[in-house]
Amino acid sequence: MYSLVSQKEILSSLYKISFSFLENYEEINIYSLKKALKQYYITSCNADVYSENFEVDILTQGDKLKNIINLFELENSEITIIEDTNLSLNKEKIIKALETIKTLSISPLFYLVIDTIALTNNIKSAGSATSIKSIGVIWIQIEKHWTEFDIVEALIHEFTHTLLNLDEIVNVHYKNEKQISNMKTWVPSAIRKELRPVPGVVHSIIVSMEILLLRKNLKYQQVTLHGPSEKLLMQTIKALEALKETKESFELLTQRTQELLTLSEKKLLNYSKEMSGINE
Repeated sequence: MYSLVSQKEILSSLYKISFSFLENYEEINIYSLKKALKQYYITSCNADVYSENFEVDILTQGDKLKNIINLFELENSEITIIEDTNLSLNKEKIIKALETIKTLSISPLFYLVIDTIALTNNIKSAGSATSIKSIGVIWIQIEKHWTEFDIVEALIHEFTHTLLNLDEIVNVHYKNEKQISNMKTWVPSAIRKELRPVPGVVHSIIVSMEILLLRKNLKYQQVTLHGPSEKLLMQTIKALEALKETKESFELLTQRTQELLTLSEKKLLNYSKEMSGINE
């Protein structure tokens, strides 16, 4: 998402979302915008999940964490999966990943829209997620085999979902909500490779595109989370083609979403050409 439109356009959308709360501040800057956006998050969510800090908060215990687990409908394991000592180590890994993100040009946006990272150690299936019910919150449980860059990817993955969810508040992304649940409109996603509703497929394409560009930017190789780049690229192009070729699916997209996918396709094709040149 952040590679498709300018930061100015994204900031404009965030301004529109939080406008009613910005009236409380004499000066509009990145700090007042973050505070106003947090107020929007809080009023839009039915649970107490947001931090009281200005910086991104990493939760490992407490009522807010329990609320996030319930809100995300995560299933607790009956046995301890990660010992408390390892949970502390995983928190350090998250902090290190955030330091890496601070070196990226998207860092100001990340710290603007992400409020809380919920780090767990006892959910049955490890992974990461965001929810439209609590925008700005990332849940993550680190797998033992994840590398440093896998954690960075997981956070950028969820950050991209967050930006797309925020953009959808300002710019409608889909038509005919009833048809979205009709399995005739479902196509394979770029990451899971299984049939999914159109919004999930759109998100998977844009997330995958951003992950590929992130790998190119950071020039790292030790990743397992999203699979090899060549395979991820192929899956993403296939998902995009399936969405475009399935009339019932493509007709559910608004002009805004079609434009985002067109821009994604151009980025993917350029990435493919550049990688082909490197591998020759």
